[in-house]
Amino acid sequence: MRAIKSFLCLLVLGCFITAKAFALTLTSAAFADNGVIPNEFTYSLSGQCSGSNMSPPLSFGSVPAGTASFAIIMRDPDGGNFLHWKAWNIPASTTQLLANASATENAAVSGTFQQASNEFSNIGYSGPCPPDSSHRYQFTLYALNTTFASEPSESAIAGAALQTATLTGLRAPSSNLTWIAPKAGWWWNPNEGGRGFTIELQGNNVFMAGYLYDPSGRATWYAAGPAAMNGATFSAPLLTYLGGQTLTGAYRSTTGTINNGTISITFTDATHGSLTWPGGTVAIQRYDIVTNGSSAAVPNGTPEAGWWWNSAEGGRGYSIEIQNGTMFLAGYMYDNSGNPIWYASGPTAMTNSTTYQGTWQEYGNGQTLTGAFKPASVVNSNTGSITVNFSNSTNGTLTLPDGRQIPITRYRY
Repeated sequence: MRAIKSFLCLLVLGCFITAKAFALTLTSAAFADNGVIPNEFTYSLSGQCSGSNMSPPLSFGSVPAGTASFAIIMRDPDGGNFLHWKAWNIPASTTQLLANASATENAAVSGTFQQASNEFSNIGYSGPCPPDSSHRYQFTLYALNTTFASEPSESAIAGAALQTATLTGLRAPSSNLTWIAPKAGWWWNPNEGGRGFTIELQGNNVFMAGYLYDPSGRATWYAAGPAAMNGATFSAPLLTYLGGQTLTGAYRSTTGTINNGTISITFTDATHGSLTWPGGTVAIQRYDIVTNGSSAAVPNGTPEAGWWWNSAEGGRGYSIEIQNGTMFLAGYMYDNSGNPIWYASGPTAMTNSTTYQGTWQEYGNGQTLTGAFKPASVVNSNTGSITVNFSNSTNGTLTLPDGRQIPITRYRY
């Protein structure tokens, strides 16, 4: 529900983000709460289960003040409360544990955090392996007011908890679900240049947009999500938004939506997938802004790829990605008549590691949602100038063609 409310703020309501105390949260990019735990995070036991036994990726949110460390306990309440994982002294600065984080730690050596032996007699994480029916697997995150010099009892952990959060995953012997986390940024079909997609995964939710053209040749866009992934598949209504803010106009909220059907993407790996929507099924892949750019290492401090916005101007937003020092961005907004329109800038080399300068361009006359491919053309090569000065990887200032400066930040949904 919170993700939906944020999404409405971005595209419909244009509301301001206000300070509010939220409870501690625990989410996973691999499965939704009460969703199926994918194969990669299940146990390997001859004749019963054959998973990769990686601990799942986990994200911590709304951490309470005074947190000194975290602990995680995973149990199977449908299997005699079987202990699968117990970890403690996770640093208070932690916001996420990557997939397979447990494998880099060991209770017998000095690591980032400590882990106990579970009921499979393994130190660290041992994944689900239900013998008969579907079981629930409960991950409980504890925000603690202390650290521990030795292994604490579960009652000691509970007694030191400032707040707790629980994430439940499901698994049955017949379950067969593969997890894939698509990379954030620009995607396209190389045989359909002129239209493409911005795709981003946060937690287990995808938010995306497609940029293309309407039957009159005018640039237009559609949005979908945020919606939860189911293993390797994302599916959501494909929506048109109407009536919002123009490139240089005063703020105005959107006035309505049109449902164009359903869009589904099944990812085959982190950089490839198959997209099905009202226009049919097409193969998509990550877009190289520069040669081999989508697979290049991203230096620390680089502005994050994905969705950016000004929280006071909900209804329009920006897709930004930098590859090897070259930036490509698009602005999703509306024309004077309230029709959705997009403008692109780049690919252009950054002036330096924190500054981008370029021009907005408007494209037209390309492929529609349901039409055959036809190449797009530039209908206005200079809609206005754009400058972005990044203060860090998640914040910056964008200068519009009329000289007005607006703060932009990463959009979190």
